[in-house]
Amino acid sequence: MSPRLSLFVLSAFLILLLPLPVYLNGIGLLPAGEIIIQVFMQADLSDSLVLFTQGLMASTACIVIARLYIALSKTWPLKIRGSVVGIISLLMVVAFSSISVYKPFGSSSLESLELRELYHW
Repeated sequence: MSPRLSLFVLSAFLILLLPLPVYLNGIGLLPAGEIIIQVFMQADLSDSLVLFTQGLMASTACIVIARLYIALSKTWPLKIRGSVVGIISLLMVVAFSSISVYKPFGSSSLESLELRELYHW
């Protein structure tokens, strides 16, 4: 897998799956993709701007993580780099689908969601 394709795939998986802290009327743990989706569901413009800023920062953090992986794996053969990206992506999907790690805004500390509940699969 080429470095650019690895960067794209890993960035997309991190944006869609990695739970990141976000604050709006209470702290939540949501992936950057869900934060950006929540921007369009907010009626208040100031809440939308706050969420949009947090979503951009979360997306930037995910892209930086992916770029660090690419920098680390620059000398690896293409097949090895692609295999590692595939294994990381598969492990993230399996782990976040089976563990309730996502927490919506303002929910109680005991309430959390799995990946399929978050994206309504």
